[in-house]
Amino acid sequence: MKKKFIGMILSAVVSAMALAGCGDGSGEIGFVIESEETQYVSVTSQPVYATPKPADGTQGVHLLYYSGELTEEEEAEALSTIQTMRQNLELEEYLGEGIHMISDEEWTNTFAVRLVEGSRTYYLQEDGKILLTVQVGYDIDGTAVSNVFYQEPEGKIILLKQAGGITQMTTTSAVEGKYDGDFDLWQFNSETGEIRHEQGTYAAGLPVGEYTIAVREGNAAGEAFDLWNNREGMTYTTTTLKYDDKGELIPEATPTPTSTPKPEVTPAPTATPKPAVTPKPAATPKPAATPKPTPQPSDDNHDDDNDDNGGSDDGGNDSGSSNDGGSGDNGSGGSDPGSGGADVDVEWSDDIL
Repeated sequence: MKKKFIGMILSAVVSAMALAGCGDGSGEIGFVIESEETQYVSVTSQPVYATPKPADGTQGVHLLYYSGELTEEEEAEALSTIQTMRQNLELEEYLGEGIHMISDEEWTNTFAVRLVEGSRTYYLQEDGKILLTVQVGYDIDGTAVSNVFYQEPEGKIILLKQAGGITQMTTTSAVEGKYDGDFDLWQFNSETGEIRHEQGTYAAGLPVGEYTIAVREGNAAGEAFDLWNNREGMTYTTTTLKYDDKGELIPEATPTPTSTPKPEVTPAPTATPKPAVTPKPAATPKPAATPKPTPQPSDDNHDDDNDDNGGSDDGGNDSGSSNDGGSGDNGSGGSDPGSGGADVDVEWSDDIL
């Protein structure tokens, strides 16, 4: 019964791991099993997803795997690695660590040890319940490929995929091996730096309603873990698709072209009036010529003439008059300081005094 029960669980796991992850049908996303060329190639005689034999005892944690034999050290390393992956997928804030693990070369070396081609599947089992499924191998081109399937108790599933330089993480729910409910997918190309983000809703495996695809073009190589951490700050080109309830893409209605209105006639520009002529400024009259000053007689000459005349006339007259009672006056006039004549000695008589 236990083996049959585990087989039923694994059947659902296998179906979920093989689901396509692209709602637009472009087929650009890796890991999509679309044809025989892209399916896994196994050299084992039994199906890849055959249920392994249960470990002795059903209590506790056990690592079950199919294809090849591992040493005790190899089993211990695989068990430790798969338990760490489970812890990272349990908490949303550690999902980036899960991306870091699956995109690292050490992951492949741990789970694909001594595997030349085909794949090996591991199951983390606790008390008879499958907690985590890991499949690691090589595709037909020799590219290392990994699938990790984790289902939460509430039914939410996380699907991690790695092929070459492409890492993909899908978060959704599944019912009977088909996507059902909210769908969220992140894809990182470490070779080009491209990031792809898809969001939508599935019903019984079919996309319904609005589905968005946001793409950030790559311009340089980068680790998937770094792209995950910086995804929120990137610039994306977003395409929105719409599906009906049958999963059919609803084509966008072609908008009816509207007639282009005739351009309004541009009125002829009015003539710009010529600016008024600025009158020439009136000529500034020349200043009148300053008249030459009237020559004034020299003070020295005037004084000399008067002195000379006074000295000759007054002195002569005074001296020449003897009868005029004013002889004394004349005599004094002859000695007038204004006279320019020679000084005359006057004998003062006692009568005059």
